[in-house]
Amino acid sequence: MERIKGKIVVLGDDVDTDQILPGYAMSEPYDKLGEYAMTGLAEFDFQSICTPGAILVAGRNFGCGSSREQAPLALKQFGVSLIIAKSFARIFRRNAINIGLPVWEADVVDFVKTGDICEADLDKGQFISEGVIQNLKAISEITSKTLQWGGLIPRVRMELGLISRRNLTMQKKTKQIIKEDIEALRAYGECFGVVMPDIDENGEVTGLPAPYPREVAGTVRSGYRIYELARKARERGWPVQNPILGRNSAEETIKESEEMYAFAEKLDETLFHFVHSEATRHIDPLKGRELIDQSRGKGGITPKGEREFIQMGGGVKHPLRINATGDTPHLSILNAFIAGFDGTDIGPVLHVHFGGRGIHDYRTKVENGYKALQICGENNIYVQLESHKHLNNIGGTDGMALAMCLLAEGLAIHSGLPRELSAIQMNVGGINIFADLALMRAFRETLWSDGLIVVPETFQSPPEDLIAEAAHFARMAVNAKLGGADFYRPKAAESVGIPTGSSMGRAIWGTNNVFTNTYGVDIEDSRITERKKEILEEAMAVLEAVLNLPERSLKPKAITPQFWMQWKDTELIDLIVEGGKSGKLDCPRAGGWDLKRFVKVNRDPDGIKRYIPGYTPQMVDSSRVAITAQDVHVEPEREPTRSQKIVVATIGADAHVNGVNLIRETFQHAGFDVVFLRGMNLPETVAEVAAEVNADAIGVSNLLGLGGTLFPRVSQRLKELGLRDQMVVWAGGRIAEKEEEHNFYEEKIKEEGVGFLGVDAFFGPNSTPEQCLETITRLIEEKIKKGDDVL
Repeated sequence: MERIKGKIVVLGDDVDTDQILPGYAMSEPYDKLGEYAMTGLAEFDFQSICTPGAILVAGRNFGCGSSREQAPLALKQFGVSLIIAKSFARIFRRNAINIGLPVWEADVVDFVKTGDICEADLDKGQFISEGVIQNLKAISEITSKTLQWGGLIPRVRMELGLISRRNLTMQKKTKQIIKEDIEALRAYGECFGVVMPDIDENGEVTGLPAPYPREVAGTVRSGYRIYELARKARERGWPVQNPILGRNSAEETIKESEEMYAFAEKLDETLFHFVHSEATRHIDPLKGRELIDQSRGKGGITPKGEREFIQMGGGVKHPLRINATGDTPHLSILNAFIAGFDGTDIGPVLHVHFGGRGIHDYRTKVENGYKALQICGENNIYVQLESHKHLNNIGGTDGMALAMCLLAEGLAIHSGLPRELSAIQMNVGGINIFADLALMRAFRETLWSDGLIVVPETFQSPPEDLIAEAAHFARMAVNAKLGGADFYRPKAAESVGIPTGSSMGRAIWGTNNVFTNTYGVDIEDSRITERKKEILEEAMAVLEAVLNLPERSLKPKAITPQFWMQWKDTELIDLIVEGGKSGKLDCPRAGGWDLKRFVKVNRDPDGIKRYIPGYTPQMVDSSRVAITAQDVHVEPEREPTRSQKIVVATIGADAHVNGVNLIRETFQHAGFDVVFLRGMNLPETVAEVAAEVNADAIGVSNLLGLGGTLFPRVSQRLKELGLRDQMVVWAGGRIAEKEEEHNFYEEKIKEEGVGFLGVDAFFGPNSTPEQCLETITRLIEEKIKKGDDVL
């Protein structure tokens, strides 16, 4: 164990468990016990004297009384780092060690006073006070090992091979990652104006807080707070709500959150609050600084705002998670961990929109995702590990998504992430109840992860009216309840991006009404069983191809933690990366620039995505995947039939790929020569590429509400190059991301046109690809005719 240093608080003899945690506190929520630590001590204001990290020094028989295990847990939650006593009640001592709270039987009470700063080395049996070393009896090897692992359960998991032995020392892997990526970490701190862990002159990591559970801003934070909510959902029979709400500043976020929380309070509901973070999180701060600097302030809360939000009261009652996908999720997670967020998301295989977020290649993203998992595993951070939702959004099938989620679980098991701190996110469409139930059952029966987060599918053109939109999403809430989801994402103001706290609160209210008034029943139907078999069969076929296993050798029940340990972590990463680059892992609109794309799918009338014949995943047995029976016409790959050239790109730190791909495909099918810039691009870069290829038009997209800033820069660069009059420039996406700003810009466009955006045309979220094609074709023809007239 590492040496423990802290401020001493001296107690007397016979401190019993009623004093440590009074009986009246036993009915309080599990994660609130620290608030009642030592409140049973008469005439001793322990909570004002003791500070997190303190060392308690006591006399004889500490922890006598009842056997309640909550007593040592309350002290650990409060932040006590060590208890030293002349003797302990046997059951208290065992309970403390089992939960990872260090206790040491040593007689030092006569040598210290409250307020002293002392150190203890339990392995060596040394107690250091005012420079004087006392050599005492060391703790046993088995006790040391249990404490190093954070308690009995983690130690047993390690001994069973469920946690890598390389993580034996507390935060060892976290510190190693910090040392390996210190330059990127320093760039992160400089870029976002936050203090991050660093390395001192002796090569030691500084500024890394202790693992969870840890008190931050008066509340004990831990991924287990979220796990307890999942347990609550199962006990009562309907999901805990997981609303998404994060504004650009801490002040905005806390204001809107409090409005949202007010609705939850009326319902006596505890939320699992997803605070959306700024989109620049996707980009490596060491190599993409310019892109970050030119894309600040949209998409959600800033890294600095995360810390301020917690200090303002965020997460006191409602546990929080932040999103961290992209180039360097491990850096974002370290910031959120310092701030005090209980959970995060990663996506080490899918990498939200399948490898598309950020500027790095797929391998770097997978490797950094694995680093993020190791940090979460060592520090008890709850993880939305992977996301069926994001593959589904870009055309991926359910079986492919399940295979990729299972691969991510293999990495999670290698990382040492506890099962109870892992969850998978998935879409439900609400179109076909049998399909949704089959999907949830296939995942539930196969996954290692404890939690299931269900999100309503968003790409169905919900009605613009918020009341009608609530009804649109209600059918998905019904399926989430019947399918046994642990968490459910209520939706509000989908068409404008970030809703107000009030509209999200109303969505929570409406969703709660659906949950509490829908009768829970187990539905059994042959269509559910058959669809579940289809999903599982495709997932097994894909895994066999990716892992180079014999065909038809893998069964869902064989996918255990031990199954994944037959590969080293580096070998598993190699297989995943090769799977993406070879087309074994594939979907129609994968965002990663170095991934192979081949498959084509059709969404059949029953709401299920199935492969079009001849376009199934590479090196995967096509007889084992679902093939559409619909007569689907596939436009063959062909040379452009028009002479006009168009450049299409996303700009800024925006990784949304669904809409921009639809536009690309529409113009290609119409015969245009399309140059498609995948990933995140600077506006000036897009203009310069258009100039280089002598384009006739440029189409740019940004869904983060940065259009008012970024769109005009495309035109400005074209003007500098002397080309603006020769090209049509149009834009799509959102000008404003916030609900309250959306109407303002809609009216501005009606009154003034789109000139203030520096474009010739703008297409918002409710526009169709056909409208875009018709308008831009006309504008190109008009510009060509105008040029001919001048000649």
